[in-house]
Amino acid sequence: MYLAKLRLTNYRNYVALDLSLPPGPLILCGDNAQGKSNLLDAIYLLATTKSSRASGDRQLVSWQAMESYPAMARIAGEIQRADRSISVDI
Repeated sequence: MYLAKLRLTNYRNYVALDLSLPPGPLILCGDNAQGKSNLLDAIYLLATTKSSRASGDRQLVSWQAMESYPAMARIAGEIQRADRSISVDI
């Protein structure tokens, strides 16, 4: 079982992200403040329904989305299993 797709909307510093992930290990690299930890936190939240870094849901919504009504963030994933895929949406 692995996370095959990840979609983020207004999540922290991601306005929109649509990412296909391969099975097996994945290395994230980049400069500071580029969103590596936010990406890992989104995957953690999708798996556990709570953030590893934020104390409240309001901290998960990007600053740009806070100006719109309703201010919201979305995390969607597709988990690939041997026999089927499962969609998860928060």
